[in-house]
Amino acid sequence: MRSWFCTFILLFSLNLSAQIPEAVRDVVEKYLETIDTDADFTQSQEDLQFYLDKPISINYASIDDLLNFPLLNTQQAIAIINHRNKYGLFLHVNELQVLGFSKELITAIQPFINVNLSANQQFISFVNHLSLGTVQMVNTNKLKTGSEMPDSMLGNGFQHSFRYRYSLPGMYSFGFSAEKDPGEMYWKKGPDFYSFHANIQNIGHLKNMVLGDYLLSFGQGLVVGSGIGMGKSAMVMNIKRNAPNLKPYRGMNEFLFFRGAASTFQFGKFEFTAALAMNKIDTRLAGDTGALVDQFSSMDLDGYHRTTDEIINKGNNTRNMIGTWAQYKGKRGNWGGGYSNFFYSKPITASGEPYRMYNPVGSSLSFVQAFQSHTFGRYHVFSEWAQCLSNNSSAINTGVLTSLGKNTELSFNYRYYQPGFSSPFSTAFGNNSQNENGCYIGMKFHLTSKISLSHYTDIWQNPWLTYRQWAPAKGHDALFQLDIIPKKNAQLYFRLRMQNKPANYSGSEPIKLIDEQQITSFRLHLSSPLGNALQIQMRAEIAKMNNNAGSDFSSLVYLQLAKTWGKFKLSIRHTTFNIPNYYNRIFAFENQLTYDFGTVAFYGTGMGA
Repeated sequence: MRSWFCTFILLFSLNLSAQIPEAVRDVVEKYLETIDTDADFTQSQEDLQFYLDKPISINYASIDDLLNFPLLNTQQAIAIINHRNKYGLFLHVNELQVLGFSKELITAIQPFINVNLSANQQFISFVNHLSLGTVQMVNTNKLKTGSEMPDSMLGNGFQHSFRYRYSLPGMYSFGFSAEKDPGEMYWKKGPDFYSFHANIQNIGHLKNMVLGDYLLSFGQGLVVGSGIGMGKSAMVMNIKRNAPNLKPYRGMNEFLFFRGAASTFQFGKFEFTAALAMNKIDTRLAGDTGALVDQFSSMDLDGYHRTTDEIINKGNNTRNMIGTWAQYKGKRGNWGGGYSNFFYSKPITASGEPYRMYNPVGSSLSFVQAFQSHTFGRYHVFSEWAQCLSNNSSAINTGVLTSLGKNTELSFNYRYYQPGFSSPFSTAFGNNSQNENGCYIGMKFHLTSKISLSHYTDIWQNPWLTYRQWAPAKGHDALFQLDIIPKKNAQLYFRLRMQNKPANYSGSEPIKLIDEQQITSFRLHLSSPLGNALQIQMRAEIAKMNNNAGSDFSSLVYLQLAKTWGKFKLSIRHTTFNIPNYYNRIFAFENQLTYDFGTVAFYGTGMGA
């Protein structure tokens, strides 16, 4: 059996060490003290030089390829093959530690191996793996009744959705979805909404490609962001956008996605993304005459087509998009920039409402953006700048994440969004992604291994009018949360939140004024296992709101029990709430069925189960 230790001598005697990192030479020197140096290494030299110029891929190499590799023994070669067959492709050579490879050995052989595939090898691997994907099918049915349903709805109260997906992570994904909302009719073509995607990844220079429905996210989401924008929460360090640049869309929202094609290509440290899309959207049309309507004033993004008026507005406008982005990814981080253009078949008309004075108008919205994300020691710095070329408005978002010691973390964010800056896919951090300036500081203290204290303070202002706010205004928000983990799978936390929000004052004064709504809320939450496969969750929350009209108290209490039997789970929740003021409503997350969850805003008085 060949000894890989012997080949290390070659790295020095034949001056190959000059091509190898200093860390590798240090490891080699460590082993030289115990190696017999009387052997002939001429053939090993040629083999090693070959692999230095053309590293062997542990993701594609056959068993014979690995056995012929001079730095591995038979047992190690077989272990790589068995692990690959059972768990799939290696993502990094450091995964060899799972097979018993020491860190020193991995460091020494890393210049001669990689996890890359040639374009031809990757295509062959893709074809061979087409039969290894997993199938997921989900069908949900619900019945909705009550005052939330419009009297003029044309369909029944059933909500029906169907999802199908066939995928292998890191290689491909194919999916199809369909949905009928409560109150909608089943048309001759079937449900009201359809979605489809085909996604392949990592073939040659093609890093990612999606045909059908997809999501884009670059920088901090000023121009294009995916999903729901992260707001302020007890996760005080989650102020940065980290979504993938391109991914297939699998949701049921009918408008917050792109429909078309997009691809990302990688050439060394550079990545290039290009995207095309054409989406039908619902808009509220407004023309100069009642007979000819060729402009729109706003978009309907709820996706409901239950009444005659909603059906008339369905798909009455087309939003096209073309965009391209480039990024350079170095050792410390990445730089990037891009250009995107949204153009509508019917243009945006100017609104007579003062708070929309600066909004862009016309049939085209064009944006340029630049972004970066870098790590310097314990400091992680990120930022994005964007300019709307259509009305010359701009936006900036920048932040820092760092640690101030072993037990303290710090986050900082500054944002400046001009009143006229408005992108249909903005998910930037803040209360709003338009017409807002703000400064946020968050801290997390790890008091013990099981106890932590989180806090943030956010101070912001609206330099211009906003919806239901008839003057520029300021506000602030602060949160304190104490988290305790008494045992495994258990959580207890106490939360105090204080908000100061501007709102229109409804007094009798002739001058319109801004009132300050001061909201203070306290929450106690407990989640803990009770024996085998039984989980209890309890929450009590109270909130007090003060303004010029007086004070309002709100309260909510719920108890939930969940029991699991293998793949089956039964969950029962009882909720009691008394919330007289809509602006003092309390939010609570609910998870009912697979892919059927959301955050419910409780308002009024009642009970639920």
